[in-house]
Amino acid sequence: MNDSGYDNHPDILENRASGYERQGMTYINAPYLDMGLPYAAGSLYSTVEDLYTWDQALYEDKLIKPDQPVILICARGVRTSKIAELLDKRLGYTQVHNVTAGINAWLKEERPVVKWER
Repeated sequence: MNDSGYDNHPDILENRASGYERQGMTYINAPYLDMGLPYAAGSLYSTVEDLYTWDQALYEDKLIKPDQPVILICARGVRTSKIAELLDKRLGYTQVHNVTAGINAWLKEERPVVKWER
C-alpha cells in the first residue's frame, strides 16, 4: 500500500481530492475541515488501489492469519462491531476482540495509550 495514511492538512498530497456539497440545485466546494479533529472518524486517506490491495490481502490471509488475535477499536465500537462480525462469522477468524465502548470510553477510563509522534 503506497497511497494511504493519516491526513495532516499541511502535508502536500499530489492529487488530493476535495469534497463537494449540495446547495440548492447545484454543488459547491465543501468548506475545509481539519481531519485532525474527528481523528478515527475520517482522518485516514487512501486510494482505490490501496483499498483493493487491503481487501485482497484480507481475503487471502496475507495481513492476519485467521488464528491470530485481532483487536478492533473505533470511536464508539459501532463500526468495529460490524467488522468483527465479518471477520468472525464470514471469514473464520477465531480471536476477534472488539473494544465495544470504543476509544472514547477507553480514554475516559484512563486506560493506556501510546501517543504517535510524526
